[in-house]
Amino acid sequence: YPTLLRTKADGGLDFVPSYKKAKEALAWMGCEARSAILDVLDEAIADKKAQVRGVLYDLNEPGIVSRLEKLGKRLKVIIDDDGAHGKPKSAETAAAKRLIKSAGKDNVQRQHMGKLQHNKIVVVDGPKTSAAVCGSTNHSWRGFFVQNNNAIILRGKAPMKLFKSAFEDYWNN
Repeated sequence: YPTLLRTKADGGLDFVPSYKKAKEALAWMGCEARSAILDVLDEAIADKKAQVRGVLYDLNEPGIVSRLEKLGKRLKVIIDDDGAHGKPKSAETAAAKRLIKSAGKDNVQRQHMGKLQHNKIVVVDGPKTSAAVCGSTNHSWRGFFVQNNNAIILRGKAPMKLFKSAFEDYWNN
């Protein structure tokens, strides 16, 4: 049978759907949250001086991780390592290893966020892009394509500074 989604919620970054029209189906299923978050990351990649900060819980969607890798040392990210997320073969551990390679070990932290961390954020601070992504949407197969979550994109210096300050609090404490 062709597959569209992982059968296990904790799936890794290596899953590739075999369903013939997966690209179209997933775009529809992911609706605005996925495309809006990908758009913000693409803007950050294009804005060569933009700094990106993220607090991420579930992290197993390849499109997100590959974009974060493209940011190199402009990225600082906190990835959950509580429970299944901290296991050696988890997607979050694999993502952390990949991001350490691209961003450097000093720019990637693992933190115990507990079982229900709903404050996921991505902050872009650049000359062309000032944005904050906030909400409950996990950066995962289930978060984008199965669960009912929300993601809000706030634009401008004021929201960016507010969420950047929140990131710094997570990072330092």
